[in-house]
Amino acid sequence: MVVHLVRDVDRFEQTVGAAGASVEDVGGQLIAAAAVVSAATGQWFGLIGDFDARDGCHGYVGIKGTAGFLAFYCGLSAGAAREHVRVARALRELPLVAEAFSAGRLSYSKVRAASRAAGLIDERKLVKYACSLTAAQLERVLCHVVMMKSGRLEAERDRRVSWRINGDGTVKISATLPADEGARVVAALECAKDHLDAAANPARGV
Repeated sequence: MVVHLVRDVDRFEQTVGAAGASVEDVGGQLIAAAAVVSAATGQWFGLIGDFDARDGCHGYVGIKGTAGFLAFYCGLSAGAAREHVRVARALRELPLVAEAFSAGRLSYSKVRAASRAAGLIDERKLVKYACSLTAAQLERVLCHVVMMKSGRLEAERDRRVSWRINGDGTVKISATLPADEGARVVAALECAKDHLDAAANPARGV
């Protein structure tokens, strides 16, 4: 992987425009260089993930955790170091995203956004969204998805259904359900109520 990083640096140097290049040429070189930077960054995150998984910081006196290592030896701020570790850990569970990142097809901004949706959306769709949307658009779409999915998961964790038969033979039903399930249950109860009302008062149906 280190060899790949060196090669990417060489490629980056080769993309720097010569004197007198047109604006269009410089724009093309910017795009090409951005892909090289993204690929190198993706490979670097692979190293972070590997270092973190192997508790590499234990070999450095006075360093607490991978984030501490990145802050001290790689010049990151404490907050950025913690975020890098979070993303690197998420990428170990997102092989398709990691592959696209290391290939230079996804920027760090997009990968950071995608990492927050790990486990909440099919990874193939995640890569498709990330490749077709801008970083800002991806942030908005995934923020909505995460909120919807997280809300759904919380609702499912809170799902409760119970009933009891009272002393007089009546039945008390209590339920806490996700919105869509609750709507179906309410519709079924209303349908059953209408049926029972019609059976008890046949004249109403006339």
